[in-house]
Amino acid sequence: MSPPGYRPQPLAPPARRWDGSWNLRVAGIGGGRYRVEELTQLGVTWEAVFGVPEVVTQGVNNPVDLPLPAQSTSLRFFRLVRK
Repeated sequence: MSPPGYRPQPLAPPARRWDGSWNLRVAGIGGGRYRVEELTQLGVTWEAVFGVPEVVTQGVNNPVDLPLPAQSTSLRFFRLVRK
């Protein structure tokens, strides 16, 4: 389990995929489990991203590819929440 307050770190800016979605590479302490949440308007409740599986980090030297859905709004924030 990840230490309290620890979050996996992105290794580079998101990369656009052929289908319009995004790919984000993250690395963190092995075995950390995270839910991906999104926000499309400031001041509203964060919600789980539909269709994006739980992220399990594999270690700082073994990044995990995290697929993010194509952006349908001009404002979209993502976060990883430890499970």
